[in-house]
Amino acid sequence: MKKFVVTLNEQNEKSQVYARLVHQSLSSFMVEDENHPDLIVSVGGDRTVLDSVCKYHAILDQVVFIGLHTGNLGFFTDYPEEDWEIMISDLKENKLVKKEWTMLDVEVKQASQVKHYLALNEARLEQNRHTLVCDVYINKEHLERFRGNGLCICTPAGSTAYNRSLKGSIISSTLPSMQLSEIAGIHHNAYRSLGNSLVVDDKTTITLRPVGQNQAVLGVDRESFELDQLEEINYKVSKTKVVFLTKPGFSMVQRLKRSFIS
Repeated sequence: MKKFVVTLNEQNEKSQVYARLVHQSLSSFMVEDENHPDLIVSVGGDRTVLDSVCKYHAILDQVVFIGLHTGNLGFFTDYPEEDWEIMISDLKENKLVKKEWTMLDVEVKQASQVKHYLALNEARLEQNRHTLVCDVYINKEHLERFRGNGLCICTPAGSTAYNRSLKGSIISSTLPSMQLSEIAGIHHNAYRSLGNSLVVDDKTTITLRPVGQNQAVLGVDRESFELDQLEEINYKVSKTKVVFLTKPGFSMVQRLKRSFIS
């Protein structure tokens, strides 16, 4: 790695301070290149990481990420702020381990047009005006007609994010998979859907087709899009991965304990 860029939460003064320290240290043995970096150092929290992945989505196959935690939740950021010099040292001495995180490929068909989005955490189909009604298909086979506020499809990384608040399962990051969870589903004698979250493998496609209305809101990580004339959305595990440099010996158990238990 020869070229770097530092991304940060610019509204956070602490992030600004540590970003300057990291930038100064990296400049002693690497060259800053905002447009074509090899290494992206994210200083902040998970929001900053997601914004960085979104910004550099076109070159994800050419870059690696590392995070310095100065925010609230640091699931993707291995190093706490006070260990910034250790992070620099581990970079210089090539002690870090590469870890691939699964992404979602989200194909939206509306008004006879097709658009694709990538999500590191999740992609949510929601209706904030009235009940969302849509048919759910697994590999083109009809599963259910869902009624409720929305549906969330997440990656293993995203299983610890919004999906967790929906009482979905936490999935090991080593399993190439995605998970479907309901957002305030309606369940009574007239209407009923699966209710539980559903985990499927990387060879599966989940399809959502609206019924009776074709307007909704699509949330992809921290972005949102108003959908009109929606025909269907197809979700599958993307061939594109996000590569992080992880702290030596920092296990999934440690990551979960630091984020949610300790």
